Order: sequence, then C-alpha cells, then structure tokens
Amino acid sequence: MLEKSMESSTKSMESSTSYVLAVDIGNSQTVLAVYPGPRSSAHGSSRSEEEGRAASLEHSRPPSEGQPIVSWRIATSSSRTVDETVALLHSLFSLRHLDPARVRAVAIGSVVPPVEPAFAAACRELFTEASAPLMVRAEHVLRAGVRIDYPHPNEIGIDRLLNSVAVLHRFGAPAVVVDFGTAITFDVVAGKGREGAFVGGVIAPGLVSGVEALFHKTARLPKVELSAPPGPIGRSTVEAIQAGIVLGAAAQVEGIVARIARALGLNHAARLRVIATGGLASLVAAHTGVIDTVEPFLTLEGLYLVHLVNQATGGQ
Repeated sequence: MLEKSMESSTKSMESSTSYVLAVDIGNSQTVLAVYPGPRSSAHGSSRSEEEGRAASLEHSRPPSEGQPIVSWRIATSSSRTVDETVALLHSLFSLRHLDPARVRAVAIGSVVPPVEPAFAAACRELFTEASAPLMVRAEHVLRAGVRIDYPHPNEIGIDRLLNSVAVLHRFGAPAVVVDFGTAITFDVVAGKGREGAFVGGVIAPGLVSGVEALFHKTARLPKVELSAPPGPIGRSTVEAIQAGIVLGAAAQVEGIVARIARALGLNHAARLRVIATGGLASLVAAHTGVIDTVEPFLTLEGLYLVHLVNQATGGQ
C-alpha cells in the first residue's frame, strides 16, 4: 500500500539540490521516506567527532517536525530480487515525480538480515549519484549521542535504537517509545534532557499477532479488521475481539508505562514522556491518556539523524 505524506510539498521540492532516502526494514513492512539533503555547512575535517555530531544535530530537525517530503509503505519480502527491488523503487519515485538522481545518500535500518543484501544492491544500482548505502548499526547510534546501557547490545533491534535517537533529540530524556509494529516494543531512554541512554524495555505481541492467534488457535472466532471498538462491552463477537485487542493494548500501555516510571524512580516532578510510533499507534493512542504524542515517522527520523551525524563525522 502506498503511504502518502505531505503530498502538496513534493512539487515544491523539485528545485531541491538533493535527497536523503531513509529505509526502515521491518518484519512485516518496509517504510521508506525521502528527506531533503542537509544544508551545506563548514563541518571541516578538523572538527572532533563530538563537535561534528553537535553541529550536525543543531540544524538537523527534518521539516514540519519530523515529517518527510514523501513516504511509502511496502511489504517486506526476502524473495524479492535486486531487479524487482530496483523496479519497485523506480516506480515509487516516478509516481511522486521525484528524480532518483537527486538521492545523494541512503540510510537503511533493518531487523531482517536476509533482505539487506538485495535492498542495498538495488539502491546502489538505482541511485547512481548516492554514496554507498549506510547500513546502520549500534556504533552509528553511539556516534549520534545515545549511550547504550545494556548487557548485550547486539541483541537490540536497530529500530529500537533509532527510536531512541529521535526521541532524545526531539523530546529529551527520560522517555519511553511505544512502537506498534509486528511486536509492541517499549524503548526506555533514561537520563535528563539531551543526555540519555537506551537502558532496555519490553517486547510484547503486536495487535495483528493477537488477531492472527485468535483466528488460528480457536475453532469459531473470525479474523476481524483492526478498528476502534464502539465501547468496552462488545455486543457481537467482532466487537468483543476488537475491544479485547485495541483496549487490551491501551491498558497494557498504561500498566507497563506505570511500572517503567516506578522502576526509573520517577515522580510527578520528573515525568516520563511517552511517544507512540508505528502503523497502529494512532488507533491505540485514541483510547489512553498515557501517550503524549504520536510520531508516525520516528524511526525514519532517527535514520535521518544518524545519517547526518555519520556524514558530519566522516564515519562509515
């Protein structure tokens, strides 16, 4: 399904000198977003890595509070060939009247390793004016200013670390990102202000996973569309399932966030900011007051920020 974002701004960007393509490869879906290339600046090579990071982040917020120029959502497929991926990317750019030759950089965050080689190869083939795709790893997140206080950093999905980069840069710590994807993840960023660390979190089954489990593991329950229930008391089987999945997720968020806040020793004077992202974030956020804001492009914004820092510090 094609996901449109800031449609009216596409034509206004025709005079832009360059684009950055951010690619978030998830278990079920891959989300792509085009951001404007960074403004030229005097980040000379004599700057230290810390100075380069600070200078790049100082002017790095994407336009319209994290909104990309345009975005798309496609199915993640490990069987898609390089040629098929090139054709798909080319058609997406053509549909939005964007010139692939203006892409100067590609940043990829992936939790599906088998998909990475073909996608990176397709980007190299189509975006001929771009530097080699940056496959974002934990070391790039560290360079972007997020410490990782976790016993086994290699176990952390890169999407969770990218969420931490974006939320720390935009909102500051302490914060928790609730990402509604194939799984529901709670990413905890401890600290104060712009100084923070990813310290862990929670991984729970996603909403779609819940619907699929009820359908496949029971004899008579139907597979239902994920939409808001009319109320907490279902007056039909479909309404009851929708209430259980959607309101159950809202209650889960409230309970887990409260426990996270207590574990961090927070009180009313030091409030935990809660940011939701992912395809189903708005659906759940409408049923709880715990979530402060919904940022659908948070992971992609993290990719964009990591790219800017990597470029400024000369990293690979």
